[in-house]
Amino acid sequence: MAALCSFDQSVPKISCYALGAAQGSQLRWESNVAGWATDPSYEFELVQAHQLVPQVVVTLQACQGSSCETVEAILDTSSITPESTQESDSAMVDESQEGLGSNGGLQDYGPSEPATTADLVRQRWSTPNECEGEGSQMLAVAPIAPDQLDFIDPLGALSGVHPTPVSHQYFYPLGDVVAEVRAPIGGHIVKLGNRGGGGFGGSTGQDYEIHYTIEVSCDLYLFVDHVLEPPEEVRSAIDQGQTYVRIPVSAGDLLGLHADGYKVDFSVIDLSLGQVDGFVFNESYYYGPYGESAKLFERDSLEYFEEPLRTQLAEKSLRTAEPRGGKFIYDVDGTAQGTWFREGTNGYAGGYDNLPLPSYWVSHLAMIPNNIDPSKLRVAIGDGFAGEENASVWGVTGHSPPFDSITPSSGLTRYELSALSPCDGSSWETATFRARASTCNGPTIGTLMVELLNNRTMRVEVAFGVTPSSSPTFTGNARI
Repeated sequence: MAALCSFDQSVPKISCYALGAAQGSQLRWESNVAGWATDPSYEFELVQAHQLVPQVVVTLQACQGSSCETVEAILDTSSITPESTQESDSAMVDESQEGLGSNGGLQDYGPSEPATTADLVRQRWSTPNECEGEGSQMLAVAPIAPDQLDFIDPLGALSGVHPTPVSHQYFYPLGDVVAEVRAPIGGHIVKLGNRGGGGFGGSTGQDYEIHYTIEVSCDLYLFVDHVLEPPEEVRSAIDQGQTYVRIPVSAGDLLGLHADGYKVDFSVIDLSLGQVDGFVFNESYYYGPYGESAKLFERDSLEYFEEPLRTQLAEKSLRTAEPRGGKFIYDVDGTAQGTWFREGTNGYAGGYDNLPLPSYWVSHLAMIPNNIDPSKLRVAIGDGFAGEENASVWGVTGHSPPFDSITPSSGLTRYELSALSPCDGSSWETATFRARASTCNGPTIGTLMVELLNNRTMRVEVAFGVTPSSSPTFTGNARI
């Protein structure tokens, strides 16, 4: 396998494609000067100050299941580096590679330059001289109209691939209609991803399962993901390997059709408001191909719809508590509640050298209230505390004590964990999408032991098949 990259000095631009990757491989691209992508090709322009370095390193990882292969391409870009800054830029490149393992994961433009975090997010989709306009706007059209919408699963959901609270909402159309997925506002489609045909994150089995990035302005972007049956212009762009595009779109334009009730992910990224409040340590989200620095600017999309559409959509949410759109930030500093990352695994980005599995989420853990019914407690661990490739999400017997009441002075605290099943009594195999979203405690599976060693360090272990009444204690399997 090889990552074949070329440097066009006249633009300047770097273009890459994968050669020799096994059919059906999940591709992950990254570089030391641009964001990540999961497309067959990888292309970006070098226009911002931090991108003008003497050497660009592009990393390609191809995975089939838990088996991964990684290669690098190194390009000499010194011809576009200002002579006065060449020495400092070289030092930045060297520093970004220091201490990194064979996976070749290089840091994004990170916390040493916090004022540029919005630029890091923006540059993943369009360079500053391409995006148009500024500021935020209200949305006039729902991605799925209320009369075609069954329900909305609010922010903060947990799943086998999202063991930390999800920062987008799920819009589920009615299963007995051909639901239309439409652009909520005018702007430009600036990036296309295809999860179809066995691509990364695809779940429907269809050839086209599109992730749209829509630029409304240089400050406002929308994600509309898992969209089926896209229009011909989008299919053609995908078939030609185009990832970064600039397709004008108007409010209400058709993006796709859903005939099976399958969900559409929807997210609003508003750079004009600055970083969101509530994360204890924003830097956990800056780094690497899965750093998701955009999460620091994501908002409750329901707050962006004009009335009466906002109220109509809120009434479709499964959550009756405020905010109806849900929450994805639950951190409470100095307590067990919130999102945690295993020691030495680079925060949200994950740590491939420290764990035997490739999926970035295996090192994640969440202890939060349920996104639909906040009176219920949920625990999610990225590998199920058993070396699995998918996370496990569990309930807590008695939903007590509250996670935000556990502090360093609490000592060892034990929770009885329960398997979850649809509250309507159906099985996972026969449950509807709506039933799967609302879960209740089932059989006991074991005991979760937690102990805060200080305000931001926690010892964790799951003792399977053991009840809290037997007073289990930490063993050599405990994690920090």
